[in-house]
Amino acid sequence: MQLEKALDRAATRLSEEAERRFDQQIKGSREKSAERLSRELDKSIEEFVRQAEAEVSDRIAQLARQTADRMERRLRDVARAAEAQAEVAGERLRHISERLDAALAAAEQRIAAYEEEVDLRLDAKLDQVEQAVRAVERE
Repeated sequence: MQLEKALDRAATRLSEEAERRFDQQIKGSREKSAERLSRELDKSIEEFVRQAEAEVSDRIAQLARQTADRMERRLRDVARAAEAQAEVAGERLRHISERLDAALAAAEQRIAAYEEEVDLRLDAKLDQVEQAVRAVERE
């Protein structure tokens, strides 16, 4: 009986020791698993961040290209519109210049005609004065 009790105690002690070691091994295994999981999670996060940065960078570059293309088109449109307006303005200036030249030519013709008329009237008046002077001298 003593032997049985000694065996029971030894078995209990060994069982408790085995349980304690098992618990330690489980705890160690959990810690190692947690560390591996943490490392894998960190790697996954880093990879995700790299991919996200690359995708965001690509998208930003794409949007920048699209925006630059739109701006170039708008600038070309504005330049074409400005050229068209410059042509219209140039045509208007030519038309106004032609009208002004025509008006100046007409004014010069009227002035010349008026001068001619004044000369004719003066000549006529001078002839009348001369005739009057001759008529007075004959008397």
